[in-house]
Amino acid sequence: MRTALLAPIALILVTTACTAQPEQKQQQPQVVEIATDVELSGTGTVTWVEGRVDDSGEFESTIVAVDNAKRTSAKFAPEVELLTPQGCAEPYGDLKIDDDALGQVRCTFDNYRHVDDHYAPKIWLDADGRITKMADRYHP
Repeated sequence: MRTALLAPIALILVTTACTAQPEQKQQQPQVVEIATDVELSGTGTVTWVEGRVDDSGEFESTIVAVDNAKRTSAKFAPEVELLTPQGCAEPYGDLKIDDDALGQVRCTFDNYRHVDDHYAPKIWLDADGRITKMADRYHP
């Protein structure tokens, strides 16, 4: 008699397990603390390799690729914020950086893509993988 009472419960559990939908995880915004080997295209795509600070040199630190890092690419979001330490067009302004030496001078896309060297930028990506902010670091 006990078996007869448990059978409907077992059927409910099996049915529920079969119809349950797996949780869909939404991607979270990401931050690339240091990028190196950065390239910008005229169409708004950026490629880079994740970097890190190497303090093993005698005199100054350098930025190197993280071991086994792969080249990554992403497109700029329409509302992207692009920042450098002194601006992107001549005449360059005064140095404006935050506590992490990240530039605080806004640039247009056209001016930003013509900057010769994007030194160790920090890159912010939204949940869709688009770049929402990119700030170059000051390097004397």
